[in-house]
Amino acid sequence: GYCSICGQYVRIPPVGWIQNQITLNIRVTEPEPEVTVTKALTSVERDGKTVELKDPVSDTVLYEGDQVTWTIQVTNNTNTQKTYYLTDLLTYTGVEAGSAEMTYQDIVINSGSNTGSIIVEGKQTATLTAAYTVAPDAYAGEGAKLTNTVEVRTAPNTESVASASATNQVGYTVKVNYRGNGGKADGETVKTELVRQTADPSESPVRYPVKNNAFGFTRAGYAFDGWYNAA
Repeated sequence: GYCSICGQYVRIPPVGWIQNQITLNIRVTEPEPEVTVTKALTSVERDGKTVELKDPVSDTVLYEGDQVTWTIQVTNNTNTQKTYYLTDLLTYTGVEAGSAEMTYQDIVINSGSNTGSIIVEGKQTATLTAAYTVAPDAYAGEGAKLTNTVEVRTAPNTESVASASATNQVGYTVKVNYRGNGGKADGETVKTELVRQTADPSESPVRYPVKNNAFGFTRAGYAFDGWYNAA
């Protein structure tokens, strides 16, 4: 028969049998943690335009200068109001790189620090953002993996009780400089285009079609006659 209390099937001896004992196994449920947290990459701005994120988001490749936003959600699973201390940590393949700027209810909570606090009502979820501009050259260099981790504590300087991370590959950016040889484009003597790729340029040559026009450069009394490699 089925025991509705313990959720187990048990064998009940028929009339006439002699049975000294019946063993029932208790079903155990893990207790719900006091707080849970999630973190996900939700926005990338590049050259003033929004980048379409890959599916899964972890496949999205980031590049130097990208303005990145992660969304953090902290859920208070208790019935009472709680104060949580959030620490944001950035690493490029294990090399520490400070922290992203965390914003909650339009207020930066970790200005000048990697830790800030929030108050979350019982059975409610708080949503924050963490913003950062990708700058790999100051740390592990291009080709590294950028990881953003958030740790949650119930009091300052204690062990974290919950954490979540998001990791993305950082690609390579090659700068192609066009020099006007006395001419100017938009008032500048040098104009730069960025070429981005996931492979290391030292191992995989950059494929780049050179401009077949003056690329906006003008010089009084001269006509454009093509580009050449000054290297």
